[in-house]
Amino acid sequence: MLILTAASPIFKINSAWDANMMFTVGKSIWHGMLPYKDLFDQRGPLIYFMHSIAALISYKSFLGIYIFESIALSIDLIYIHKIIRSFFKNNFAKWTTFLIIPIMFNSYFFENGDLPEEFITPMIIIMIYQSLKYDIDTMPNHLYILQAMFVGIAFWTKYTLIAPWIGFFGYIFMYFLIHKKYKKIIKIIYNFLVGFLIITTPIILFYWFNKALHSLFYVYFYLNLNYYHKNSFTPINVIKNTILFPFGGKENAIMAILFVIGISYVIINHKKINNLCLILLTLATDLIVIMGASNNYRYYLVGLGAYLIFFILALAHFSTTLSFKLTKFKIIMFILTCLVLTTITNNSLNLAIKQFQGKNTFQLKYAKIINQSSDKSLLNYGNLDVGIYTAAGIIPKDKYFSQINMTAYKVVHNSQLKYLKHKKDNFVEITESVDDKNNFNVEASPYLIKNYQLVAQTTSSFENSNFKNKLYKLKY
Repeated sequence: MLILTAASPIFKINSAWDANMMFTVGKSIWHGMLPYKDLFDQRGPLIYFMHSIAALISYKSFLGIYIFESIALSIDLIYIHKIIRSFFKNNFAKWTTFLIIPIMFNSYFFENGDLPEEFITPMIIIMIYQSLKYDIDTMPNHLYILQAMFVGIAFWTKYTLIAPWIGFFGYIFMYFLIHKKYKKIIKIIYNFLVGFLIITTPIILFYWFNKALHSLFYVYFYLNLNYYHKNSFTPINVIKNTILFPFGGKENAIMAILFVIGISYVIINHKKINNLCLILLTLATDLIVIMGASNNYRYYLVGLGAYLIFFILALAHFSTTLSFKLTKFKIIMFILTCLVLTTITNNSLNLAIKQFQGKNTFQLKYAKIINQSSDKSLLNYGNLDVGIYTAAGIIPKDKYFSQINMTAYKVVHNSQLKYLKHKKDNFVEITESVDDKNNFNVEASPYLIKNYQLVAQTTSSFENSNFKNKLYKLKY
């Protein structure tokens, strides 16, 4: 993870917008503020709770998230290794586990890291492992409880991430229904409710005791369903997006090829039909949700990346055909090769080097200016959180402290204009594209000219786009 994620300690500042949004909202919990009620964002509550814990580890950096990401990656590798070892006894086969890193954590999909999908991936891999290990008729009850807890975690992190478990529990339910094992169905439903409520009950009680339950349901469900990239999940849409996906660029084409190879290998070589059908249905439901979204982002594919284990199995099978003696030197060279491949498929190390050279660190410069003032209030206008709250170690006092990917919900923009009009904040930061001027900034201009003065300006780049970053200070 040191060379994979922008949360890594080798970065001077994590400039990822989504990550800073989650971190700012998460930290606010320790200041008596609640996500949705006091600070506005649309992600699931568990992602904020995780970031609040990370803030206890390091308040002005993403060290805590880096640790969590490292733990998640370790779980990925442990269970991929378990899956490979359940198929192959060859010593070299187990080392193919490390190939998942350059394949799954490439910059095109993984982007800057700290993704909800990334933290759900270990749970999907564990589900695949348990689906391969147990026959459906002999799956123990605690497995259903565990998987239901995973559903609860996914649901309250980002509810679309429950897609694989729809296939998992759906197939098992239909299997026992066809075999008329009704008592088994009732027991599974009971175990599911137990597992799901273990996660859900504390969240509901927390928001209920803090008189914020309405805010939770209104933002997380109502606004997300009605304002956040509304899509039509029709069969035609899913088929069309799936067919067109490989033509979306060379990265898409490579990933599609790897998926086809992996799935083909498992279908041909796996003999337990029920287990195979179970796993393929979890993949199908995940694919439907991801490909059904017309406005999906590349990082959505991170959750789907768990199924690249099939391709790793194909590589492990190939490794069993190699006849050479495995030595410590060869193992070390293989792991080093995986690390080299990782630096090729992921450009985080390159970005960290640029920051070391003083590029893309405007947040630190602006934070220094803000912290010299007795009034450190800041409005991150018209854009997602660019990281100045993190660098300065401050918490917003405005509910709509940043714009989010829900521009159709005009309350955010209108509120930010009111903050400018009434001079609510001592500082205002505006990030605008060099190539594409937006109307938000045009509307803000009269209030900025009248009430604020420009105190700093620089340029930055983020995800292959160039921006101007302007810091304004209130006139006195």
